Amino acid sequence: MLHNRKVYLYMVRQARTQISLGKAQLLMFLAMQKSTTKHYHFIPTEEGPFSLVLEDDTIAMLKKGLLTKENQKGPSEQALTIKAGLYEEKMMPKDEDKQLMDSILDAYQAKNEKELLKTAIAMKPFYGTHFKETTISKQDNQTQSKIIEIQKTIKDAKRALYTIGYEKISLDEFMLLLLLHGIQTVIDVRETTTSRRREFSKHPLEQAFNKVGLDYISMPEVGIPSEIRNKILKDGDHQDLLVWYSKHVPQKSGEYAKQVATAVKAGNTALMCYEKDPKECHRTPFAQFCKETHPEITNIIHLRDFDEPYLDTFL
Repeated sequence: MLHNRKVYLYMVRQARTQISLGKAQLLMFLAMQKSTTKHYHFIPTEEGPFSLVLEDDTIAMLKKGLLTKENQKGPSEQALTIKAGLYEEKMMPKDEDKQLMDSILDAYQAKNEKELLKTAIAMKPFYGTHFKETTISKQDNQTQSKIIEIQKTIKDAKRALYTIGYEKISLDEFMLLLLLHGIQTVIDVRETTTSRRREFSKHPLEQAFNKVGLDYISMPEVGIPSEIRNKILKDGDHQDLLVWYSKHVPQKSGEYAKQVATAVKAGNTALMCYEKDPKECHRTPFAQFCKETHPEITNIIHLRDFDEPYLDTFL
């Protein structure tokens, strides 16, 4: 079992009372603010901090029968419980994680969801940046001001054509990188939008983007055909693949470069693919082609890590 799921199950098991799905999200968010190991990352939504991976783990463990949902006061008040007799010693997380979750439950489990949300946003105002204005106005003055300041900082992010790869990061981390840089449109340049990591396949991605108001465009026409990829990588490497790509694809992609330029004009736009290193991915020569053929695209920025110092203050 994945360790993050062990931490999650332990939280549900140790809670003195049953906890709702929403409360589980907020308790885990507060725990991760004190943890040196980020078992879960969170994105800002209209409802506050939300982990897509935690949601996926909940669904997976419900299907396996490890968790069950019971109605407390009605369908909207479903509470999580561990199915009797299924919890085993091997499901226990590390001692430091047990201590962390015990301390979080002692401090916060008696609070309701509204109280937990207020605590979470006061602690990290970035996660209130997708609140509706009416919800922001209900926060204390200091938190309101901080949310508005962060919104402005993100809105003023450098206008550019960005690129990003999802290799070795979670869907929540991927989404965070996009949101922190004010991305409004994501253009998927993979030849096939089905991924071995299910959450990065087209349909789950569209659902995730809809949750935070990002536009998604699939552009498989500028990808590398699978048969070409397999043929070249059989005896060559990524650089051989990119040499082939640069010779054969960009010059036939004028109409798609125009679509990219139109998107960039409207707001920050990111080309997405798999590889973390942009030097190993065809999104880089395609981005360069877009810039060369459309001078209004003045910058190309590759997103790889949370390496800008100011991001630490948000997260």
